[in-house]
Amino acid sequence: MRDDGSEKSVGSVSREPTTSNLVQDGERWYVYRTRPHREQSAADQLKQQGFRPFTPSIQKTVRHARKLRSVRAPLFPTYSFVKLDLNREQWRSINGTYGVVRLIMANERPIAVPFGIVEEIEKH
Repeated sequence: MRDDGSEKSVGSVSREPTTSNLVQDGERWYVYRTRPHREQSAADQLKQQGFRPFTPSIQKTVRHARKLRSVRAPLFPTYSFVKLDLNREQWRSINGTYGVVRLIMANERPIAVPFGIVEEIEKH
């Protein structure tokens, strides 16, 4: 990192901060693990508590009883994202939420997803 706070370019990929990936008010995306097939119910419970979950999904074709149908399925089964500011929000209650197994953590703190990953998934 340079003295001015920006990062230098690596190869042809620019690492300069942009307005889309700057931290706004300390908010970051974090990953939480859900019980199998409970991604949506866990997200609904988190919304009721005032959190902002995001469960990326894809359209896929399922065959059952010789019939094909198109359904929405989680992109990352049993994993979802939640946007948090660890300094302002009571994030520990997420671990006790119905359908949630736990936040992905290290050293007693949730691990933030690197900038730009969730934002790129949201675009698609």
